[in-house]
Amino acid sequence: NALSIIQEMDTRSTGYVSYSTFDRSTDRAPRLTISYAVSTTEPVSTTEPTSTTPTPAPTAPSTVVPSMTTAAWIYPGRPACEAAAEYSDGRVVDVLKPEYFTLTPAGDLQLLSEATAGCNGFSTSNVASIKANSQQSFVTVSADGSETKALVEGSWARQSTTIKTLVDFVTAQKMDGVEIDFEGFGAWSSATYYAYLRFLSELGLALHAANKQLMVDVPPIGTTLEESYYQLTYKDIASLPIDYIVVMAYDYQYDYGAGQAVAPHQWVERVVTNAQRYIAADRLVVGMPAYGYYGTVGSYNLTVTTSELVAAKAGAASFTRDAQSAELMAVANGVAYVYQDGVSLRQKRALLESLGVKHISVWALGGNVWFE
Repeated sequence: NALSIIQEMDTRSTGYVSYSTFDRSTDRAPRLTISYAVSTTEPVSTTEPTSTTPTPAPTAPSTVVPSMTTAAWIYPGRPACEAAAEYSDGRVVDVLKPEYFTLTPAGDLQLLSEATAGCNGFSTSNVASIKANSQQSFVTVSADGSETKALVEGSWARQSTTIKTLVDFVTAQKMDGVEIDFEGFGAWSSATYYAYLRFLSELGLALHAANKQLMVDVPPIGTTLEESYYQLTYKDIASLPIDYIVVMAYDYQYDYGAGQAVAPHQWVERVVTNAQRYIAADRLVVGMPAYGYYGTVGSYNLTVTTSELVAAKAGAASFTRDAQSAELMAVANGVAYVYQDGVSLRQKRALLESLGVKHISVWALGGNVWFE
């Protein structure tokens, strides 16, 4: 693997990158560290670095509110069509992050326009509305594991085109940056992971050259067992030219089955505490859920949807508040229903504030509740 990594490191990019792998059983000294300084035989950014010193991440935006900055994701299509009405109703959302791009199975960048993807998709009027109702805006790019592999292990021409398209897009639309939400982390091979790290580095450098920022989503890792699920480590990601690292501290039910909370308090605390070991407070964003789900108790066949739809689907089922998560739960005819309300959001936010978290990101606007 080390040889293949070295062979992949060529002179087609800009800047200085250091990649390391760590022994997850001890979390101490690196087993392998590879650093390389490279030239600019293929243009990615519009300016060339003057030295091989790692590019520092820009400082946190001046728009940070005294307690914490609140961001929210917006995805296209139903059932999230209420998103625009929600973010324009007077609530405080500092950063809005519409998903305007995804990757195709071949790894190509695909624009999710309003005409093809439905409500919340890209249009000039939607971008104008986003910017008018937020202090910052990031365009989100989504992908699953196979799509990520197709891009980052594919041709350099495809990666270069992707990077240029994203930089040109946020520049033309006067948005603040790009958020990479490439998931399926548990299925990534080491080759995919190291190619992904390189892609992020190239994208970050190109965005910084255009005075834009990079935000990257990562999975929740709070225990040694959870570390074993992934190639990805917080330390690796934190070493790259990334401005904000979003730890998605939810989806607990996917590890333990229907009937479990989406984000139990003690688990969230472990995840955040672990992330804080590697990610500075100004760069750390903690993702929190506003959604719900339902599924056969104990199964992993889950339907994730809005809190409104979960409550409606449950019908006359009797909900109680779970003491470990503050989430509303019910079981009817062997089916578990779990969703958020203003109380659970308030308690989750209070926990993060007590841990010193400066930035949160809520999944998602459109049919979900907000803070009391």
